[in-house]
Amino acid sequence: MGLLKYVVADQESLQKQEIVEQLLARVIDWAKRRGIEFLLCKTYTDDMLTIHALEKHGFLLVDTLLDYVYDFRMFPFYDVPPPPPPAWAQIRLARDSDFESLLSLARASYRDHFGRFHADERITKQQAIQVYEEWMKSSCTGYADWIIVAEKEGRLEGYSVLKKPSPLEQTLKVKVGEYNIGGVHPDRRGLGLFSAMSYEIMRIFNGKVDCILGSTHINNYPLQRVLTKLVWRISDARHSFHKWLSG
Repeated sequence: MGLLKYVVADQESLQKQEIVEQLLARVIDWAKRRGIEFLLCKTYTDDMLTIHALEKHGFLLVDTLLDYVYDFRMFPFYDVPPPPPPAWAQIRLARDSDFESLLSLARASYRDHFGRFHADERITKQQAIQVYEEWMKSSCTGYADWIIVAEKEGRLEGYSVLKKPSPLEQTLKVKVGEYNIGGVHPDRRGLGLFSAMSYEIMRIFNGKVDCILGSTHINNYPLQRVLTKLVWRISDARHSFHKWLSG
């Protein structure tokens, strides 16, 4: 699998469309010759130059993400009213002993998801679910800096994966923490659990970063309503494109 991370052309050039299309053709040929089977490219939704070039070269749109930001400099944490957590929920940091339960929770949370892995017809539903299971394995073995869990009587019902700025990112003027991924068991949705966990994310990052960045699918309306109530604001939007080079 390969990632097409940057597509850049001089916006003042009269041949910019042709330039981008030739670049994409060269990248696709280069990837095929090296045995790469799949290419991913994410573009901002206002980058019509790249979007149209990707479409001409057979890339398929598989999802659209909204980037939300909570800015501590504009909205001090203690000025945001805490949402009432469900009375039954204990919210805490994950422990090593939670590993198997977290894998099970990731599978359940993304069983009927509508993101790019589920939207790609070349990826089976079981493979799409497995992606999120592997994501959780990586998070538990060093990828994440914190994992928040919500527990009821010994059973995990929700989780959130957080990443603090890397040493290099710490040198930047604005320090950004990342709400990387999260999930709630289908049986516990709509009960205020995600609101309580989101507030805990803000509490953990308070005093450590200037902003928190989190992304969600454009159709994930319940999550968007939660973040809006907690004064997170949309900062940008991105499309995801897939292209299979084999088969």
